[in-house]
Amino acid sequence: ARPGAQGASGRRPFGPMDSRRVDGASPELTFDLLRVWASDARCCQVGVTQLVGCPWQALTQALRRARHDRRRDRAASAATLQSCLALGLRLSADEAADDGDVDEMWGEPSERALRQCLLESYVTKEGDELLAILKAKQNDPMSYFHAYRNLESCAFHWRWYLYCLTFETSELARGVDDPCVVNMPIDSVDLHVLSRAFRTQIVVTRLMEDPLCFSSSEHEIADHRPNHTVRLLYHKGLWAALLGPLGPEAEPRPLVDAVVELGVLPTGPLEVFSGKTAVVTGFDRVLDCYLVKVGRLSLAVERPQIKQVVYHERWASDQDRVRTREDPQGGRWSWSLAPGCGPAYRGIPDGALEFQVLHELVRRQARRRLGDMMQELAGRTSVPGHN
Repeated sequence: ARPGAQGASGRRPFGPMDSRRVDGASPELTFDLLRVWASDARCCQVGVTQLVGCPWQALTQALRRARHDRRRDRAASAATLQSCLALGLRLSADEAADDGDVDEMWGEPSERALRQCLLESYVTKEGDELLAILKAKQNDPMSYFHAYRNLESCAFHWRWYLYCLTFETSELARGVDDPCVVNMPIDSVDLHVLSRAFRTQIVVTRLMEDPLCFSSSEHEIADHRPNHTVRLLYHKGLWAALLGPLGPEAEPRPLVDAVVELGVLPTGPLEVFSGKTAVVTGFDRVLDCYLVKVGRLSLAVERPQIKQVVYHERWASDQDRVRTREDPQGGRWSWSLAPGCGPAYRGIPDGALEFQVLHELVRRQARRRLGDMMQELAGRTSVPGHN
């Protein structure tokens, strides 16, 4: 059947993605779509857990990646420092100093370390502090206590909750003697405690919702300043970790020799180069970073820190050949192209999942505005937040 034509069942075989229908049929499928979209959007790998969607295993993978990135950044900073010194640039003592490390305290991140950290934080809480934690967990949709109707029930099961935290996922998978033990999920309160303990900012990406960000508060930054970012994906109890960048071979077109615009660089001496134009000179597989030159200065930047490609001689030649082939007379392009064959919108191909997500967001916004307009024309006041 041609695209857009209805089949024998009366349904359109092709059409825009509707995540609500897909999610209603299978949340796992929606979670896979989120994984693909996040990998394409951030140009990185998505971790796979032994138990599908396990939050403890996903967070452990993400923290291990953050530990690897801290060591990589030290090596990259040392190389940048040498480049600056060679050019006669001097960094202040604060800029050249190391932020410190939590590796000596916790060692290699593990599920046992995560559970131990939470238990040490929770077991000493009493009175108003404990009530504040219980209330926060009860109001959090990700928490086990969200199904509880009142704080008294939460407080009654608090000791049992801490007891369940002592069991790792692998133990529960093999089976335990106590049938009352439950593998507790990770919630927002847990993520805040862990972000502070591991000095790591934790960002949780959700489909069609704003991301959640957990880090130390302003008055805690002096003692518990986050020195890296951990990124997680979440959808209806399913979790995954965003890991290292994809290699240059995974790029649809090579970035080496391209003129690019840099995005937001980490706070510190390299922050002044945010938004600057640079030339990509190569890819360092040890650092998992692209090597770029800003003037005479050499920098190592991660793939997500490259905002966009400004110019690439090879890309421009390919586009010229395509335009000549499609319109030898040099006239205007014909925009009646098949799905997946249209020009990229701000670097997003129309056949990519990211474009489909963007398309659905626009459809939802348009549907909401049309609904509000119809309510006003009918003389009825539109309801705030109406979808």
